[in-house]
Amino acid sequence: MKKAVITGDVVQSTTLSDRAKLLRSVKYVFGALEDRRFIQKGHWTVFKGDSFQLITTPERAFATMMILRSAFTGGIYRFASPLVLDEMLPETFDVRLSCGIGTVEAIPKRINEAYGEAFILSGKMLDRISADDLRLILTTPASYLNDHFEVVCRMADMLIREWTDRSAQAICRKLLYSETQVASAAFFGISQSSVQHRLKIGHYEEIRYLLTYFEQQIQAHIKKS
Repeated sequence: MKKAVITGDVVQSTTLSDRAKLLRSVKYVFGALEDRRFIQKGHWTVFKGDSFQLITTPERAFATMMILRSAFTGGIYRFASPLVLDEMLPETFDVRLSCGIGTVEAIPKRINEAYGEAFILSGKMLDRISADDLRLILTTPASYLNDHFEVVCRMADMLIREWTDRSAQAICRKLLYSETQVASAAFFGISQSSVQHRLKIGHYEEIRYLLTYFEQQIQAHIKKS
């Protein structure tokens, strides 16, 4: 079966204030992805304290990556319930993400025991971006498609580097919940016009076009294969 495997690690994790809170913040975001069905329950794992891996569908791969980047760089976990807020990391952080799209064998209960083409591609390419300035990469067995996706990732990466905490938060809510600006305004306790401004300076419209282009390309590829 075709799956997308995303492997990631936290950038400069040793500079963060609390490793235990880092872990809980990462798990909080993964829980939100489960709730919104971007990933199936249990189809993720955290290892080495600052690295992680998850499985999603090929069509939702790029959107999932953008949610992860916006959630962590915006510190969306800092809006958790007051009951658990003290357990979350007080600062924001960024991540490197490598997505491999390909075949995967039957997925066991522990995904770190899973195997397949998508896992190999994801892990292999993370090593490449760890040595590069790039923080997003999407790879498939089709070289012609990889050329398209490298352009998409480099453009997305340039847009992400211009995010502020607040613009990243607004984009995260939009991508994760598909909520209206009015709903986001109520969540953040700000005006609708302020949400609109945050989305604009975060280049949401440009990101939406990249997401649409990616989905069109991957759907066409899957139909051919």
